[in-house]
Amino acid sequence: MSVRKQYHFRKSPHGLMAWDGDRFVELTRDLPRQRITLRDIREIVEPYWSNEGTKSLSCRDVVEHGRLVLDCDFTYPILNPITSAFIATTCPIDVSNGRLR
Repeated sequence: MSVRKQYHFRKSPHGLMAWDGDRFVELTRDLPRQRITLRDIREIVEPYWSNEGTKSLSCRDVVEHGRLVLDCDFTYPILNPITSAFIATTCPIDVSNGRLR
């Protein structure tokens, strides 16, 4: 299985720390495995992404947004006020700035 190149960055008292995902996997290959719950991974709830500089988003926020997108009911149209085009959806949407959310 091929996985795209990944890096992980974290601010620390010693400056920005960075991990190369491939190197991390290689260095930990022989370590014992331990089963944990997602709630035990602090990065799930830590802000990581920025929402156009207005709000910091955690992994949980991004997953919740994806859940809202997947739960959309496309049987009721809304009107995009920028283009006057009808968009078939009833999901919680904000088109006030011309972008669907």
